[in-house]
Amino acid sequence: MTMDKWNPCNLQMAYQVSGVTFAPGSAFPYPLDALPLSIQQTMPGLKEAFVSGYLDPQEIRKTSFSGLGEVAVVREYADIVKSYLFVFGWDLDGSMHYTGPFKGFSAHYTSGIAPIVLDDIFGNTPHSP
Repeated sequence: MTMDKWNPCNLQMAYQVSGVTFAPGSAFPYPLDALPLSIQQTMPGLKEAFVSGYLDPQEIRKTSFSGLGEVAVVREYADIVKSYLFVFGWDLDGSMHYTGPFKGFSAHYTSGIAPIVLDDIFGNTPHSP
């Protein structure tokens, strides 16, 4: 098992992702401009993003993090849609962090004309419940 790099969330991202914890298991649109700049700048063609909270915080093995949910990022590339997942969570000090992208799932690549099916995207990380 490789160790994930956990990046600190800026205040805007922490606010956006923590808001979904009131309705775990549901997915909500996530503003693209609330994504960390590193994601915005390294993923051209960003189309949509969604966020979903876990029903119960997930202990991330071999780390000091508790996973709270996932952010799905969707981008268009030529005639292909690519989906990526990021896990967000708290560390022991209560600071929000994220890790990813995760892309080893069947819905990572889909046709540009196919609808985005969130159930096929969420829950596909090593940290998903």
